[in-house]
Amino acid sequence: MFSKVLFTFLAILCSKTLKFTAKNKKRKQCFDSFAFIYLIQLLLSVTKCASLQAQDIITFGLIDRCWSCNLYKNDDYKSVKYWLACGVDGTFRLCPGNHDFIFIQISDGTSLVRFFSCPKNINLYNHKPLHTFRIIYLNRWNVKFRVLNNLFSKESVTIPFIFDDYLKVYYQDFHVIDHYLYPQFNLSFHNLPYKLFYKILGIMTALDPISNRHLNQVYSNLLKNGLMGFEGNKILEDPNNYKKKYLKSKKHAFMYFFSVLNDSIDACLIRKHSMVYIFKRTAHFIDQCFKDVDNFSFLTMKLTMHSLKIICNTFSDFEWSIFNWLLSITNISGFYFDELETVYYGIETLSLYNPNTKDYVKKFEGEHNTVDFLFFQSLSSSNFERIIYLRFDNTCFSLDAIASFFRNKKLSHFELSYCTCDETIQISEILIKNSQLNTLKLRGMVLCAKDIDLILRSKIKYLHLLECTVETCASEIKEYTFKPGYRILKTLTSLDISFSKLPVSFVGILLNADFIGNINISSFEFLEDEHSPISVFSLRRKLNFLKIVNSLQNEYLLKFFMEIESVHTLVLSKISNIENLGLLFLLPGFYDFVLALDLSYNKFSAQSFNLLSKFNRVSSLNLENSLPLNIDEINDLPLFDTVEDLNLAKNEFRAFNNNFISRFQRITKLNLSNSKFRPGALINILNDRILNCLLYLDLSGIGLENDDFERVCEFKTLKFLAIDLKIDFTQNTYLEFLMFSPFKLHLNILMLEVKKIRILDFLNLAVEFPNLKNFRLLCEELLMTPEDCQNSYFTTYNTTGFCCIELLHTFPIPEYAIAFLQTIPAIYSISFFYHPQVSM
Repeated sequence: MFSKVLFTFLAILCSKTLKFTAKNKKRKQCFDSFAFIYLIQLLLSVTKCASLQAQDIITFGLIDRCWSCNLYKNDDYKSVKYWLACGVDGTFRLCPGNHDFIFIQISDGTSLVRFFSCPKNINLYNHKPLHTFRIIYLNRWNVKFRVLNNLFSKESVTIPFIFDDYLKVYYQDFHVIDHYLYPQFNLSFHNLPYKLFYKILGIMTALDPISNRHLNQVYSNLLKNGLMGFEGNKILEDPNNYKKKYLKSKKHAFMYFFSVLNDSIDACLIRKHSMVYIFKRTAHFIDQCFKDVDNFSFLTMKLTMHSLKIICNTFSDFEWSIFNWLLSITNISGFYFDELETVYYGIETLSLYNPNTKDYVKKFEGEHNTVDFLFFQSLSSSNFERIIYLRFDNTCFSLDAIASFFRNKKLSHFELSYCTCDETIQISEILIKNSQLNTLKLRGMVLCAKDIDLILRSKIKYLHLLECTVETCASEIKEYTFKPGYRILKTLTSLDISFSKLPVSFVGILLNADFIGNINISSFEFLEDEHSPISVFSLRRKLNFLKIVNSLQNEYLLKFFMEIESVHTLVLSKISNIENLGLLFLLPGFYDFVLALDLSYNKFSAQSFNLLSKFNRVSSLNLENSLPLNIDEINDLPLFDTVEDLNLAKNEFRAFNNNFISRFQRITKLNLSNSKFRPGALINILNDRILNCLLYLDLSGIGLENDDFERVCEFKTLKFLAIDLKIDFTQNTYLEFLMFSPFKLHLNILMLEVKKIRILDFLNLAVEFPNLKNFRLLCEELLMTPEDCQNSYFTTYNTTGFCCIELLHTFPIPEYAIAFLQTIPAIYSISFFYHPQVSM
């Protein structure tokens, strides 16, 4: 405060001098004034730097085992600056104010007695003296903690950091913690006692560590010195239940051990799939997101074939016991094996509804590695019995081995995608031994008659048969008729047979299930037989979801469509015959009930588009790559008054004054990604009414002009914004437009693509939006110098909640920049990915 007053005074003095300096005065007077003010500024900047260095120090208040409340017997109390006092609830808290021993003369006047003086009049025996432990946090510890980072966002901290009472952190124990976090100490031969191992985990959990390779090194030392140390067995057994005492039964503190089991494998949490992912270690710097694991009641584990090979071929018996211990603590209930290594999963955003992107599995074209069933043999009995989820993608294995392993197991989810096997795969071997199967997903499989019969006799609720067919030729297709033993008729709720070729009678039975509500028959082909009556599709049905993509029209499907009473979400995409599409538009079960309509990738003319005139309840409309070129000829449709979510991605807008978008009276979400516009056209398309009501705007893949970008920054209430500037973002005007936009207070998700950006501008974007929850930056180059790290620090922020940040880059980011970004406060997590091919 003093420096600001002094600087203001000197500035006024300088201005007075300048006014006094007239033309006939020497210019030297003006120069001297400027030199003087410059020296003062320099002095103040040095003072500020020294102050910042002082703020780097964190003081911990810790209990000292060597001290007791009998301090009055010696002079040690003189060094005690802070005290804890016991409250009425029995919890010790910081007791502010001066504490001392005072001498009081007793009534006879011949002697003095020492009494303990406390501002709250709490007696000595309800106090605990604190021993202070001071560290230069930013320079000494490579591991950064969100709780401690958060301290630096406050202007001043005058009290020590005190751990919660349940941790009982002693001064002597904290020296050990410091040694683990300070990389200069050699901990190769250190052995951690059982109790201290759990206490260290409890302390680190309370401080909330940020994922990085230094944290992995700490956990590697805890693995070697604790779990594999002289009390390793005791740690695994935990007879004193320290896990509950110091960790409050939280699981995420143990998840980091999965990252250090072997030098060539790493781990993270895929939040949107509730899945722990173990994969080949890469150069990516990923926030492993393990702190979220305590929010999930059901967890599975994904293992790449590389990581599976490492585990099965290199783990010793004791390492297997540690691995089983981790599986038990984290309550892993299923496994997923895949040949492909996929590191980047991306932020889960509030995107517009797009059912075409769901349930996608990438096919591996190379040679498949074999699943080593030593893995299942090495699992502990409790871990094996807990398995209810199994999935295999792009692998080779023995189905007989799986069937023998999981005989009479209560599997609820089983999935095979693009797998190979030496012998003929018969799913019936799994089905006959797992009567509790709830979900069955198969891709690229050939089914035999026994497989189909057991599917019909099962209690499956979710059945996905993608790219599947039967093993007999079309002339020998078996006819399936209704039988009392077909229990699937009472359980099936979701059916996906896209890209498959299956018997008419088999599909007819499935479609007759009593509670079926979600159906996907995209690119499907019927295998007909002589005895399949069309009447099997004569059923009245109310559906929640119906997806038809690129399907050939035939009498069976047409009969099925005509009998539908209602459907809420309808996908009619890539329909080659627009005339057939027009027939579907006239079905009352469609136009009277559809709320979400997907017509993407169809070749509409204005005339065929006008056939939508009867749809009067649609609130979500997807016209990706489907908009007619002559949109001026589109009639006034009820859609213009009901649609709120509008997807117009990958369309071409040729007219400069295009008013198609402005005809929608209620839109709040708009996707224009990868569309083509004339330069400056967005200024006319995005009128004032849209500026006032839009909540979601996706302009990725467009490359905005200056005027268009300024127009975007005039939106009032945006919560989601994705923009592609394809520019060098080092120009301050772009940053200022974003930071002072009216939607600044409302934005939750920001996805930005630029060529270059300065690291400080990147940070400003992250901190200036108070309600930002997700921020993804895709850039070629992040510009930063070592001086930026030394002269800048994340001391203030406006964000009110936790924010996930992803930085996708083309050129390498210096390690000092990554280390700097990982010192940001508690409410941020940041991940770095080298992925030039990833787009928004």
